[in-house]
Amino acid sequence: MYRALAAALVLGTLAVAPAHAGPYPDRPVRIINPFPPGTNTDTVARLLAQKLQQNWGQATIVENKTGAGGAIGANFVAKSPADGYTLLLTSSSTHLVAPVLRKDVPYDANKDFTPIMTVTVSPHVVVATRSLPVKDFKDFVAYVKSHPGTTFASSGNGTGYHLAGELFAHGVGANMLHIPYRGAAPAMNDLMGGQVQSMFDSPGSVAPNAKSGRVHALAVMGPKRWPTLPDVPTTVELGYPQLQFSTWLGLYAPANTPPDVIAKITNILTTELSKPGMSEQFDQMGSQLNMIVGKDFAKFMLDGQASLKKLAEEAKLPMLD
Repeated sequence: MYRALAAALVLGTLAVAPAHAGPYPDRPVRIINPFPPGTNTDTVARLLAQKLQQNWGQATIVENKTGAGGAIGANFVAKSPADGYTLLLTSSSTHLVAPVLRKDVPYDANKDFTPIMTVTVSPHVVVATRSLPVKDFKDFVAYVKSHPGTTFASSGNGTGYHLAGELFAHGVGANMLHIPYRGAAPAMNDLMGGQVQSMFDSPGSVAPNAKSGRVHALAVMGPKRWPTLPDVPTTVELGYPQLQFSTWLGLYAPANTPPDVIAKITNILTTELSKPGMSEQFDQMGSQLNMIVGKDFAKFMLDGQASLKKLAEEAKLPMLD
């Protein structure tokens, strides 16, 4: 009887053993991109998937779950099992902007996720349609101040692109009209077509379109010029140091994902992304490689939320739908 009971207890223990008890991963891993294909987030997600798959020999795929400024995809990961098989690569839109400025966010950015690492950081670029009668940034500032309702496109309500535009408008004292899109790519397409007048996009999207003459890059919203836009001045050098705004990309797992799983992902990616040539590859993609890991990433995120909250209060920005 006692042997039977002991055997039953052993079998019961095995039956409830966590999914990661065997070598991780033993089945395909998904990286959720909460933004549309063709975006910088999508490009970086596919690069990370490639590096992980090469190292652990398991299929690692990118899935796009879009909508609500990234909230749909982020919420999907927040509600997924904490076993390391569903990861999130997202921008500061979902974990910096949304917690501070969006109403009814369906997840808790600080409690529902395990921050793994930041991957990139990039400033926003002030860009205008070619049909707008401006030749440089100062012309653009004068134009938007004298033409209330000048439109700016974004990748969606409550995204970093949206916030960059709102902060710009507040910073120069203009009344601009926000036109949200379902992703940055369709917004850029309409900017090139002249359906909207301006945008505050990433260098990776702006650079090829500016070089081909399809849009007019006016200023980089950061302290230094960007490698792929060397002739575009910064807002700092133009006398607008208050107009600095950057977006970062970060990798997350659901909260309570086992530490050994997080460590394995972190070790692979920090090793791979530190190899020669990787920084230059990210520069060409329009982003700057910037790895902040684990608890440092969590602190970086909390500090950013506090700074944004203060900035939003000073600018009297309304809560975003």
